[in-house]
Amino acid sequence: MKKLTSLVALVLALTMVLCACNTTPAESTTDSTTTSTTTTEATTPTPTTTETTTAETTTEETTTEETTTVAPEPTVPELETKSLKVLAIGNSFSEDATAFLWDICDSAGMDEIIIANLYIGGCSLDTHWSNMQANAAAYDYQYNEWGSFNKSKKSIRWALEDEEWDIITIQQVSQNSGMTETFGNLQNILDYIKQYSKNPDAKIYWHMTWAYQQNSTHSGFANYGKDQMTMYNAILDAGKYVLENYEDIDGVIPSGTAVQNLRTSDFGDKVTRDGYHMSWSTGRYMTALTWFHTFTGYPVEYVEWYPTHSRAGISYAVNPDDLDVIRESVTNAVKDPFKVTTSQFAPIVEPVKTTALTDADRKLLKDAGFNPDEYAVLDLEMHVQGYYDSSSASTLTTKDNSTAANVVNFNASRIFNRTDIPFGSVISVDAGYQYRPEAWTDLSAKTASRPANVSDALVVVDKDWWGSFSYRAFNLSAVTTKTMTADDNAHFRVYVPTVANPTIPEGQKKPTTALVTSGDQKAADFEVLAKLGVVSSASDMTKYNVFDWKPTVASYYNSSSNSTRISAANSTATNIPNFISSDIFQKKDLPVGTIIIVDAGYQYRPEGWTKLDSKTSPRPDNVDANVVVVNEGWWGSYAYRAFNVSAIATKTMTAADGAHFRIYVPKA
Repeated sequence: MKKLTSLVALVLALTMVLCACNTTPAESTTDSTTTSTTTTEATTPTPTTTETTTAETTTEETTTEETTTVAPEPTVPELETKSLKVLAIGNSFSEDATAFLWDICDSAGMDEIIIANLYIGGCSLDTHWSNMQANAAAYDYQYNEWGSFNKSKKSIRWALEDEEWDIITIQQVSQNSGMTETFGNLQNILDYIKQYSKNPDAKIYWHMTWAYQQNSTHSGFANYGKDQMTMYNAILDAGKYVLENYEDIDGVIPSGTAVQNLRTSDFGDKVTRDGYHMSWSTGRYMTALTWFHTFTGYPVEYVEWYPTHSRAGISYAVNPDDLDVIRESVTNAVKDPFKVTTSQFAPIVEPVKTTALTDADRKLLKDAGFNPDEYAVLDLEMHVQGYYDSSSASTLTTKDNSTAANVVNFNASRIFNRTDIPFGSVISVDAGYQYRPEAWTDLSAKTASRPANVSDALVVVDKDWWGSFSYRAFNLSAVTTKTMTADDNAHFRVYVPTVANPTIPEGQKKPTTALVTSGDQKAADFEVLAKLGVVSSASDMTKYNVFDWKPTVASYYNSSSNSTRISAANSTATNIPNFISSDIFQKKDLPVGTIIIVDAGYQYRPEGWTKLDSKTSPRPDNVDANVVVVNEGWWGSYAYRAFNVSAIATKTMTAADGAHFRIYVPKA
């Protein structure tokens, strides 16, 4: 059937050539003359004069323009790949990526193009292998040779033998795409492809798919703590693993990195249609462009085609204003497939402005123990009657874009980054007012736990205040609801340091326990350890150092949520006073052989994370065992650990309670 179709096309082409040969010289000359004389026809009175005068005048004008104003046209590179046959063994993600691949190849000047996708929704590597073993005709064989897809039920073997494929792609189902422990049948699949591929020289590519949208409701998102960057990094690690461990795989298609690159731009995190599948327009076009660029190396800035159509009520049209950032994202992904490249089209954040302290400002800071000479007033650029809701978006809600009745009860600042409000900054709010320090890790993402309102007179910005966030803004309101005006802004101020290490008065520092382990305490610990057989003599204690676990009173972690230390600075949780938390440590800090001691009546929760800013499931339990010796199992898959210390009988913890928890680390 394919040969018959090709023959018909050849006959039609020959017919058109014969017709063109019958065109008379007079017609050709007329067309050419009309084209060359268009610019001067209005000034030439007769046809004869027109031809003669125009020829001379046009030559002079062209010469002048070329030497003074017209730059030479850029040379469009020729596409070296004239034939491309691609078979994807995949699912809906490869269906997304191949939807526009034929059109892109055709527009670039390819002579022979065949794009096919073996589709089963949500199909995993294990399912592919099962279908291979059974030679099951279980797939929608989506085949495109002339610009549109035809579908029929086929098996993988049938498809492998249908064409001499140049490229064959494979991928894991999206929820397992970053979990190499699910790749057990990958080598079997590769062997099968090699056995039945009609073209023994076909290259095999691993399709490195994309992380879900941050607000995705896909059940598989839980595999990555429902965190986009955790999922993306896992996909990268899986891609590296595949290249390092499977010699039959010739390369990766970095669709996931192209998507992540785009998310750093002002386009934001909206490239999916449902939280995980690519959008019908930009998402599908960009992933197809990534495949094209990966296979051909052809510069995508010279690909002029993009979808502009709609069908069955769905718009596939790409906004031409987005083409530059799409091409940039693809180019950078293929160049650096294993890292995110921040877009030059990233949201522009204007530099902050500061003003000198007033006498009132100087008095406020001096009375609180700060050195006023080390600070300036941050210009908050307050918008009267507006607010943010970081659990929804980073868009400022105002009367211009919302009918919410409570808009008038707030004034809102601009959005700031960590550089704008560095450690040591001081936030001041007057009695009767409060502020909500809204926070985002990414301006295109939503914040799962929105920060609470704060009415403390002074707050010093430290690493806990920023936590894992990259951006913050303030909603100012009255404690007793009222309509806000510009005058209310004077009741809220942020002072930023003008020196590298501003002086923080002792009274403003977070309470910490001084690490004092007396000789008597060490002797008592020896008795405990000797009874358990951990040490055999008092001299063994000299082989350990007392470890400073850097305790902070009235704070704790919840690793099932994130790695941010929870305190009164960022939460209104009523149980905060019941805990003392440590800093976060790595294995090099607490090596195997470390001894953890907790006294009777106290307990600790050894929080753990595989990656910071990720979520842990399940969360580690509290431990009240008197002694624990750290071993490989204690670390397990964790890369980071921290401690929440509390009393078994709930109580408000003080610095003195910190002495009931001790850590000894082996001397190097």
